[in-house]
Amino acid sequence: MTRMQRLRGVFDIDLSICSRCGGSVNVLALITEPAVIASLLGHLAKREVRAPPALA
Repeated sequence: MTRMQRLRGVFDIDLSICSRCGGSVNVLALITEPAVIASLLGHLAKREVRAPPALA
């Protein structure tokens, strides 16, 4: 059983479907090292938050 199948079975989360548009999603990487995860989350926390572009 894959991790995606486990998440779907336990938490009813389907990571193969985009929550925004309903399209299919491809998993590019699976990161399990706590230090790497902390580094990535720290980097994302520093990003500037902005509103999405206005509809034309």
